[in-house]
Amino acid sequence: MPALQTEFSRSVGAYLTDFFFKVKTPLDVEVSVTALYWRYFITVKHPVVEGKEDVVTAVLRCPDVIRRSKIDKEVFLYYR
Repeated sequence: MPALQTEFSRSVGAYLTDFFFKVKTPLDVEVSVTALYWRYFITVKHPVVEGKEDVVTAVLRCPDVIRRSKIDKEVFLYYR
């Protein structure tokens, strides 16, 4: 495999699997977000948080309110 193709494969693989951030919440849950999921999160689900990774991680670490999702009882929502 040519060197450039190998390097490209490594960088794409890292984008898919490397963590963009990991945060431990007050519920003792570790939230792990890959670069690929973060890109989806800021382009599709919540564009308003683009560039605000520090705010998102701060809210997960120390939220003012934690609520259980009405739709999925296994999901908790963190607010400040």
